[in-house]
Amino acid sequence: MAVLILLTIFTAACSNSGNSKEPAKEEPTNETVKQNEDEPQKPAPPAEPVTITVAYPWGEEQFNSRFKPIEQKLENVTVKYVNVNGSTNEGLQELFASGVEPDIIIGNHGFRPLFDLEVVEPLDELMTVNNFDESILDASLVAYLRAQDPEGRMMGFPDGQGGQVLFYNKEIFDLFGVPYPDPEKSLTWDELLDLAAKMTAERDGKKYVGLEFGYGSMDGDATIPLNEMGLNKTDPETGEVLITKDPGFTRYFEWMKKFYSIPGIVGEHTKGQSLFALKQAAMTLNWNGFLAGGWGDKEFQKNMDVLPVPVWADAPTNGPIVGTSPMVITNFSKHKNEAFKVLAEYFSDENQTNILKDMASGPAVSNPDIRKMYGTNVDAYKGKNIGAFFKVWPAIPKERFSLWDQYVDIGGSLAKFAESDMDVATHLRKLKEESEAKIKEAMAGGAAK
Repeated sequence: MAVLILLTIFTAACSNSGNSKEPAKEEPTNETVKQNEDEPQKPAPPAEPVTITVAYPWGEEQFNSRFKPIEQKLENVTVKYVNVNGSTNEGLQELFASGVEPDIIIGNHGFRPLFDLEVVEPLDELMTVNNFDESILDASLVAYLRAQDPEGRMMGFPDGQGGQVLFYNKEIFDLFGVPYPDPEKSLTWDELLDLAAKMTAERDGKKYVGLEFGYGSMDGDATIPLNEMGLNKTDPETGEVLITKDPGFTRYFEWMKKFYSIPGIVGEHTKGQSLFALKQAAMTLNWNGFLAGGWGDKEFQKNMDVLPVPVWADAPTNGPIVGTSPMVITNFSKHKNEAFKVLAEYFSDENQTNILKDMASGPAVSNPDIRKMYGTNVDAYKGKNIGAFFKVWPAIPKERFSLWDQYVDIGGSLAKFAESDMDVATHLRKLKEESEAKIKEAMAGGAAK
């Protein structure tokens, strides 16, 4: 009996011990919460100051106008200019050898040097992290940038664009009694050819040409009709030269043959100079900022105006593919996210408006209200048909660009083609053979695809 009593007492004691609880925490009352709210909150620690170095090829004055306002928006970021002597392989290697490790490089020689040196950080992940809306950018520039990469990644952002339009001199149209073209509509290439023929002649002892491309019509400036087709000259994987296979190249050269066959269109007077600036060309296809180039005065240019770039009749909405100088973040940057924020702010309405007003670059953004500001601060374009710049949209690349295309120098072949009686098929075959030799040599030297 005594043992049983002791066991009962012991079991009860253990049970009480096992069910013991911590004293209940006092729940905050409304009064307590109010007291906590009234207490001063500790400010968030300031973001650590960061310097973003930009390798910029066009001088410190232009850099400051484009990038220094960004510092006002990003309080912890200082944007630092560093000169790069052209973003070529040699220029970039010279910069790196000096100990400079830029966070951002403006590639004014395109992607090839940047890819060769393997310094590019793809932007897709940073775009996602920062909720960047790609649709604010010009769609043709986005397509151009994504077409640089086999995987279609965004390898850089566009600094802007350079487009082409058709300028015409009303005085020469009047001299030849030719009506002015419709300023709201693109001529077809065949219509342009007819106009050019009508105004290529001599008047009062002075030679006139109806049309020129750039400075002389026998170099890369004259490839605008071809650029509207968005064709690759080579296979991006194998380097195979495609110019004799795709009928678009034949179509282009046949048009150029007709152009060069206009009596008087080719000659010493056309080489290396702008006849339009000398008032000897009725029309010129040139960079859209051509009138602001510092030649002539207001009186000299008053009868000159702008027309939309011509188009192929079966592709009336396709303008030339436009390129851009890519703004890339380097893969060795220690501040990639901050560098991305700098580039994102570059596309703010305020920053783009400032750039476009002075015609420092063509629009990188899709906002039509911003695009309307293009050239509004430039005296040479006061009262001109600036809307012609945007009547047709640049062609969208059909596939990945081929970096072997640089070895097929169509523009460089035009002078020989213009001054010979060579037929199109023979010219294309010879150009193909020359290009194949260059590509073979580049491959043997280890050139990257």
